Amino acid sequence: MKHPLLICFLSLFALIAFAEDDKAEWETEAQASVLLTGGNTSVTTIGAGAKTKYKPGDWAYSGAGNFLTSKNSGNKTAEEVTASLRADRSLTETASLFANLAYLQNFFAGFSSRYSADLGYSFGIFQNDAHKLNGEISFGYQIERRTSGVDNDFLNFASALIYEYVLSKTSKFSSALRFKENLETTSDWRLNWDNSLSVRMTEMLSLQVGFVVGHLNVPVAGKLKTDTATTLAVVANF
Repeated sequence: MKHPLLICFLSLFALIAFAEDDKAEWETEAQASVLLTGGNTSVTTIGAGAKTKYKPGDWAYSGAGNFLTSKNSGNKTAEEVTASLRADRSLTETASLFANLAYLQNFFAGFSSRYSADLGYSFGIFQNDAHKLNGEISFGYQIERRTSGVDNDFLNFASALIYEYVLSKTSKFSSALRFKENLETTSDWRLNWDNSLSVRMTEMLSLQVGFVVGHLNVPVAGKLKTDTATTLAVVANF
């Protein structure tokens, strides 16, 4: 199996979910994006993803998976596969403990595989009818298998700021800034900034524009420190 961890994540999520109260709430969305250009260059970019959340009482379980591939004049220039599984246990209305597992494969960024496991605390900072700002702190362990042949396994500290702005009844802006530091080599820190603007077209379908910046202060040998990605996707909510 090409991506065994993705199968394990989804299987574990299913076992946990169906073991709980069958009256709990489900939230599920799937998205697909295609970009085609012609003329001097022929570029094809295809993306797909799905995420689901299950909330039985004080617990919340969520899983997500994404795939993105891009070709330029028939030559593959980018491909990324990600998967994650998370469990949250509410302490108050705005605070919770969480455990998170994540997987990434991106040969073009220098990662044949990257696994991480984190335990942390999530808390509300500010919220009103239009704005919501949450924070997260966590400790964990990361295992990186790099295409350069020099692997990198380490204990890490991570923090995040997660912001949502409801612009109207049909549109929403989201932004998540995440920082992770290698506790064994402090110069080896990472930053990820994920932004999206979604506009609901029907009760089920939305149009979403996304922009992501990823920065590795100590990149894989021969790779750049910073990657960016812009996406335009149709999202279906169930």
